[in-house]
Amino acid sequence: MKSIRLSRGILWFEVSSITRFHPGGTFAMKNGIFTLSLVLLATLLTGGAQGATIFVIEGAPSEEPVKMSIEDLAMIHPSAIAGSIITVKAEGLAQARLYDVQKINGEMPLLGPANKRVLVLPVGKGKVKVNVKIKSPTSNSVTIQTYEFEVK
Repeated sequence: MKSIRLSRGILWFEVSSITRFHPGGTFAMKNGIFTLSLVLLATLLTGGAQGATIFVIEGAPSEEPVKMSIEDLAMIHPSAIAGSIITVKAEGLAQARLYDVQKINGEMPLLGPANKRVLVLPVGKGKVKVNVKIKSPTSNSVTIQTYEFEVK
């Protein structure tokens, strides 16, 4: 899991190598424009808060819930291939939004990882479950990945 920490207009990155948060993820977010838009969104949403963290979760969900504060955001890179149909549903006091990324590593995602990202915005304290439903373009299989968060 990677986290981007915002504090009073100063931006720094915290990277931890906890493998349980990205066991199936093989790609990393390298789209500078998308990252910048997330940073600006976090800055606007936090207002006068002391700081916010953007948790970047790649691939399959972890076994333990991600602990975050109400000012924090989470961005999920679902483990899906390009052309997959992805839907999102949030249970609890949070909103989950699905976004398209136009380019990954400078190229259009015709093959490889899907160009969808899920942004999770907590609106209250408590447990939050985000269900990401993925329908593969190559088969009729549907998988549901459940990401859990604990907002304090």
